[in-house]
Amino acid sequence: MNGGTVVVVVVGVVVVVGVLVVVEEGAPPGAPACAELDAADAAVVARAVPDPLVPHDASTPDETRDSTDTMTDTDERDRRGGTTGDDATGATDPAGGGASGSGAGSGRRGAVVLGTAIGVVLVAAAAGAYAATSSGAPRHHTSAARPAATTGTTTTSTSTTTTSTSTTTTAPPTTTTTAAPRPPPPPASPVASLPGIGSARQVITVTTAGYGTDVATVTAYELQGGAWQRAFGPYQGFVGVDGLAPPGQKREGDGRTPSGTYGFEPFFFGIDADPGVRYQYRQVTPDDYWDDDPTTTDYNLWVVGAATAGAQPEHLIDENPAYDYAAVIAYNVSPVVADPPMGSAIFFHVSTGGGTAGCVSIPQPDLVAVLQWMDPAQGPVMVIGTSSSLGLT
Repeated sequence: MNGGTVVVVVVGVVVVVGVLVVVEEGAPPGAPACAELDAADAAVVARAVPDPLVPHDASTPDETRDSTDTMTDTDERDRRGGTTGDDATGATDPAGGGASGSGAGSGRRGAVVLGTAIGVVLVAAAAGAYAATSSGAPRHHTSAARPAATTGTTTTSTSTTTTSTSTTTTAPPTTTTTAAPRPPPPPASPVASLPGIGSARQVITVTTAGYGTDVATVTAYELQGGAWQRAFGPYQGFVGVDGLAPPGQKREGDGRTPSGTYGFEPFFFGIDADPGVRYQYRQVTPDDYWDDDPTTTDYNLWVVGAATAGAQPEHLIDENPAYDYAAVIAYNVSPVVADPPMGSAIFFHVSTGGGTAGCVSIPQPDLVAVLQWMDPAQGPVMVIGTSSSLGLT
């Protein structure tokens, strides 16, 4: 039942109750009835609407209903002034109270009938409205509302409780990846800037702390993939007992090793057998000499037999262990300069533990390894000088 229907029912009940109160507390006897209605109208209402105060039974005989109608008509005539017999006398005698009492009673009944009719009409209207609402309008059922689609918020609704859950999405921290800085390119090898190496792909450096010292550092390098790589060393070695001679100042017998860049003669030699070198190898015999006399035509050359080797030739087989293995440094060759005599017999040989007459020496195992590594096809050269002059520190 909706709200409007309830209001109609309540109004109907209030009207009925109000009418009953008015009737019960009506005007005193003898006063005109303020609620009198036209008898004809009351009769119509009474016929149209059953009296709710009198239970209506379908089994009531028609004769009874007709008698009731007859009584109502008679009362109506009495109230309008139609008098007969004692009724006329009662109406003219206030003290008797006949006509007044009868009129007041009739007025009350009329008011009751009218109020009851109005209440019944209102109740019937309310019942009809409720029936129409119940049969025609769809029933409303309480159901959980579907949550509205929202971004980041989930809402659950019921008829009694609403629970809201907020989900906060935190963006992941922005991570800035910085590429590791590239390592600086390796410094250019100082070997590439050494003087006179030309197209050589193998370089042996001999450096000293100064021109007056005979202790040297010997290191071998090779060119691979466009970059110079160390192949052997550094080894501790020796140069002339009087150190290094500045470029162009070497002289025969001065006990100094010439400074500069030099290649190698096309053969190695030694008192011992060939250790497996790539160069032509000459094994020394008792007849082999090196001419160091600048006054002879074979100055600074290998000579076989003492007869043509000059005044004081170097007997190679006697220089053991220095000449067990040796390479000939191409110093003062092609042409040989004898005036002034620039020096002779400058070899790369086995160390004897001290300064030399002008050669370069390192321990035998190290020397053999380097001699085996040297390849004439790579054009090896030896660079001799002080560390500061060569930029090799």
